[in-house]
Amino acid sequence: MTTDLHDAIETHLRAAFTRAELPTCEQYPDLRKKILAPAVLIELDELVPADDPGTDELALTARFAAYVVLQQTAKAGLAAANLAALVALRVVQGGRFGQPVGPARLTRVAAADFKPELIGYAAWVAEWNHEIRIGDSTWDGTGIPVTQIMLGWSPDIGLGHEADYEEVKP
Repeated sequence: MTTDLHDAIETHLRAAFTRAELPTCEQYPDLRKKILAPAVLIELDELVPADDPGTDELALTARFAAYVVLQQTAKAGLAAANLAALVALRVVQGGRFGQPVGPARLTRVAAADFKPELIGYAAWVAEWNHEIRIGDSTWDGTGIPVTQIMLGWSPDIGLGHEADYEEVKP
């Protein structure tokens, strides 16, 4: 699931920029080598439990980061900030990337000061969250379809109290 989402994010990033604007777009690159900049580096930073959907799937909030990396020059920090904002606008904002996930919720665009691997580069980051589900849903669409939902108030529920129920209308 997350591999497909990573690939889809990378594909959308590549489509949103020309090769001249963004020569490098990679997932988890080897940062011990020199990076052809400008570059956007995609990472999944965190998976946090989300509200249980009641389907036997594992609900998670996936926190993604797109690190914008430029060679260190005069005003490179400003250029990195502008490119990070463009990534947020063109790619992240509300994106689902053709995947069965919740829409992207942008959480921040900021200087990437605390990533030691990027020392020597001008770096900014665009971060966002997706609600994702892992595993199979127990709601497979088979069985008896629900046609009527009834609401009852305790203690007037169960057999003998059918007349006390109210139908819930959509």
